[in-house]
Amino acid sequence: MFFGQKQAELEINDLLFEGEEIVGHYKLVQDFICLTNKRVIFVDKAISSNKRAIISIPYDNVESVEMERGKILSIGHEFTIVTKKREYDIHLAKDVDPNEFYRTLTKHICT
Repeated sequence: MFFGQKQAELEINDLLFEGEEIVGHYKLVQDFICLTNKRVIFVDKAISSNKRAIISIPYDNVESVEMERGKILSIGHEFTIVTKKREYDIHLAKDVDPNEFYRTLTKHICT
């Protein structure tokens, strides 16, 4: 559990539709990302602004997931979620298990 996880769950629960369930939630460097049984939901927060955009990506729209390894001085674990229209850079917090996140995400994409 991460600081603010309960608030993140409350915020995400308001966005879920009938039959949708949270399967994992993870701390990002700036906010959080949530995996449900239907889609990826995360907050895209601009560093230079107070604006927050909630991004929702159905698993069917994900073409690939890239996990970057080997950065020693990184502030977190870097992933890229690629869709037909856009690439989303995801920066998991350093204390999040990147392999568990990757396994959970790709399991839902591949099934």
